[in-house]
Amino acid sequence: MSDKEQVEGVVNQVQGEVKQAAGDLFDDHKLQAEGKIDEVKGQVQEHIGDAQAKAEDAANDARERADSAVEDAKGKADSAMSDLKSGADDLLGDVKEGLEDVYVGDVAQEFRARLAENPKGLERELGA
Repeated sequence: MSDKEQVEGVVNQVQGEVKQAAGDLFDDHKLQAEGKIDEVKGQVQEHIGDAQAKAEDAANDARERADSAVEDAKGKADSAMSDLKSGADDLLGDVKEGLEDVYVGDVAQEFRARLAENPKGLERELGA
C-alpha cells in the first residue's frame, strides 16, 4: 500500500507542476492554483507512503525479533528440560545403587552375612 501512495504522490506532484506551468504560460490563475493544490496533495501522499513504509518495516523488524526471541526461549526451555530429565535419571540411578550398596553398622553387616549363609534360617528367626 505504501508504494501505491508514494507513486500516486509523485504523479500528483508532476501533474501539479504541469498545471502550474500551463497556468503561467496562459496567465490562468485558476489553473496555477489547481496545479499548486495537486502538487501539495502529491507531496502529502508521498509522505504518507513513506510513513507507511517505515511503519511496515518497523512492524516486520519487531515480528522477526519476537519470532527469534520465541525460538531462543523454546531452545532454552528444551535444553533445561533435557538437563532436568538427565539429572533426575542420574539421581534415580544413584538412589537405586545406593540402596543396594549401603548397610548401616555392624548389625546390618551381621544380618547380611547370615542372610547370605542361610536365608530361610534368618527368616525363621525374624518370624517372617
